Amino acid sequence: SVVYSFVLLVSPFYNIFSFADCLSFGALISATDPVTVLAIFNDLQVDVNLYALVFGESVLNDAVAIVLTGAIANYASLYHSGGDSAFEFAAFVKSIGSFVSLFTLSFLIGSLMGCLTAILTKFTRLHDYPLLESSLFFLMSYSTFLMAETAELTGIVAVLFCGICQAHYTYNNLSADSQVRTKQIFELLNFMAENFIFCYIGVSMFTFPLHRWNLGFIIISFLAIAIGRAANIYPLCFLLNCGRKYKIPAKFQHMLFFSGLRGAMAFALAIRNTVSESKQIMLTTTSVIVIVTVSDIRHCDRDHSQGKGSQRGWVSEGTGTGTGSQASYVATGLVKRLRYPVRGSMELAHSLFGGVVTKTRKHQTYKVRVASLSGDYAWQLEALDEPVICAKVAGIPRGSVAEELKTAKVEVTDIQSQDQIFKEHLKSFVGNKQYDEVTRILDRSFYVDNSVTSHEDVDMASNFKKQACEVMKKGHFELREWHMSFFKKKKIVLCQF
Repeated sequence: SVVYSFVLLVSPFYNIFSFADCLSFGALISATDPVTVLAIFNDLQVDVNLYALVFGESVLNDAVAIVLTGAIANYASLYHSGGDSAFEFAAFVKSIGSFVSLFTLSFLIGSLMGCLTAILTKFTRLHDYPLLESSLFFLMSYSTFLMAETAELTGIVAVLFCGICQAHYTYNNLSADSQVRTKQIFELLNFMAENFIFCYIGVSMFTFPLHRWNLGFIIISFLAIAIGRAANIYPLCFLLNCGRKYKIPAKFQHMLFFSGLRGAMAFALAIRNTVSESKQIMLTTTSVIVIVTVSDIRHCDRDHSQGKGSQRGWVSEGTGTGTGSQASYVATGLVKRLRYPVRGSMELAHSLFGGVVTKTRKHQTYKVRVASLSGDYAWQLEALDEPVICAKVAGIPRGSVAEELKTAKVEVTDIQSQDQIFKEHLKSFVGNKQYDEVTRILDRSFYVDNSVTSHEDVDMASNFKKQACEVMKKGHFELREWHMSFFKKKKIVLCQF
C-alpha cells in the first residue's frame, strides 16, 4: 500500500504500473533476508530475545511474501487491468482465498512431515546407524519441498514449518553423531547458498539484458520501504507490549527496524517475471536495494548491536552455572528458557567414590557467556547441560573465614571445611608450583589447627598460615583481600553439584 501510494504521487509511473504491479512489487520487496543479520548477531552474542525476534519476523515474512506474490500473480492473470489502476473486488476476494488456502495447506504438509520424521527417529533403531539416520533426516526434509511443489503449493513454506517441527522434536531424537553431522551439513549448505546467491546478484547487475534503470523509482522505493518498515515494526511492538510480561525495549525495536535487509528472496521473486517494462524496473530496483542494504546497513547493525546491553543471554541466575567432574556446566532449564543453540553433544564418565565407580552420562554442549551483575567481569566458556546445579548444599564450620564471608554477603555452598574454600579456587590465581607449595602449607596448618593440644601447636598453626599467605602474596593473591573484595564486587556464588 505504501508503494502504491508513492506511485500515485509520481505521475510518470502512473501509466507504467498497474494496481496489480504495485501489489506485486510491495509483496516481493517486503521479503527480508535474516541470514546476514543473524550471522552478525551470532558473532556478537546478542540478546537471545532479539535474535529470536529478528529470526521469527524475517522467516515468517519471507513465507508470507512468497505465498502473497503467487496470489497476486493469480489475481493479475485472471483480471488483468492493462495499465488501469481499477480495483476488482471479486478478484481481490479470490486472491485472499488463494493466499489462505496455499499457506494453510503448505503449513499442514510441512508440519505432518516434520512430525513423521520425529516419530520415525523416536520409535525405530535408526540411531544405531548414524549415516542412514542423517541421510533420512536430510532426504525427508527435501521431500517436504518436493511434495508441496508437486501439489502446486509453496515448497519453501512447507520446508519452514517442517524445519520448526524437526528442530523441536526430531533433532533431539537423533544420535550424537547424527546431530553433529546434520548440523554441519546444513551449515555448509547455508554458507554455500548464501555466497552463491549474492555472487549471482552482483553478476546479474552487469550481465542481465533486461535491466530498466529509473533513478526516480529507486529513490521512491527506498523511501517506501523505510516508511513501510517503520509502520510495521513500531505499531506491532506497541501492541505486543500491551500483552507481554517481558516488554520489547525500544533499542530492540530500533534493531528490528534496521534489520530489514532485502536479500535473496526478494531478488528471486523479482526475477521470476520480467516480461513487461514494469517488471524489468522492479528487478533492477530490487537488485539495487539488495546490494545497498546488505553492504551498508549491515555495518549499522554491527555498530548498533555492539551498544550497551546487547549481549546475549544476560540474566540474573544464582544457580545458572557450576563446575565439577572435569567440565563446566550450565543448568538445562536455563539454556532451554534462553533458547541457546546446541553446539554438539558428548558423553562424559563421571567418577564416583574416588574413581572406583563411574557413571557415563550424555550432555548437550553450549557456548555460554557469563558476566557479573555489575557488567565489569565477563568470560565465555563451553558448558555441558546439567538438570540440577547446587543439589547438595552444606554449611561452613564456624571460624574466621566463615565470618568474613558472611560479612561480605558471599554465599558458599557444598563446602565442608575452611581449607576447601581456598583449595577450590586457588589454582586459577597462582601457578602450579606455588599452588603445590601453598596446599602443602595449608594442609599442615589446618591439620595442626584441628588437633591442637598445646600453645606450641597453636603457634605452629599460626606460623603455617602466615607462610601460606606470604606465598600467595608472591603470586599476587592475598587470601583475606580476595574473599572480602573480589567475591563482593563480582557477586559470585560458589557452588558444586
